[in-house]
Amino acid sequence: MSKNATKNTFNNADRFNSILKASKNLIRSPRGQVTVLVAALAMGGGILELSNSINVRYDKAEKEIKQRNSKNFFKYKMLENPASLVAHGACSQELAAESKYYSAAARIVGPDRGISENGVPLDYKYLTDNAKIYKQSAKLAMANEVSCYAANSKMTSLTPHFDTQIMTSKKQCADYLEQTPVIDVNSEPTQFGRDMAAAKNMQREIAIKFAETQKISC
Repeated sequence: MSKNATKNTFNNADRFNSILKASKNLIRSPRGQVTVLVAALAMGGGILELSNSINVRYDKAEKEIKQRNSKNFFKYKMLENPASLVAHGACSQELAAESKYYSAAARIVGPDRGISENGVPLDYKYLTDNAKIYKQSAKLAMANEVSCYAANSKMTSLTPHFDTQIMTSKKQCADYLEQTPVIDVNSEPTQFGRDMAAAKNMQREIAIKFAETQKISC
């Protein structure tokens, strides 16, 4: 091998190691950690090559994750504000149901795995952090007697899985939810698929009980 080839090999390996190290420390926030690794290996005569397109995808992923974390930050701040809870109609029953779901999902995946919602990865830390945040917010809503119906109709829901107003308008009563299918967890070929199925089944169970307690009509 020529001296130039040897030099290129070391340079490419160094670039790869730099990206690997950066990816493992890409995002660390108090509300969860998302690790993104974008790398490509092209082996030819022992030479590692990284294309410019990989760097472009890496930069795009980093930007998207920062934007998502920023949105989550503002949502968490609203969950700590009684006036925001009133405006959004985030009552204690809805917040407690959210906490129960996140806690159950965390138990399903365990410390080493995660699930995904709308293409967004949710790891164990994210799930456990959300369970605690929504539990505290539920106590705050109860202390302030927050209604389950938004004071401002233009506000979006702070509870993505259980919302009395949305479920009432869609007539998602307990009988209706009980007719929705239960996913066969064991039929999923991957651990991720089984975790996803178990989490969805748990969400269904919590939604049925929530609809009963909220007396949502069909």
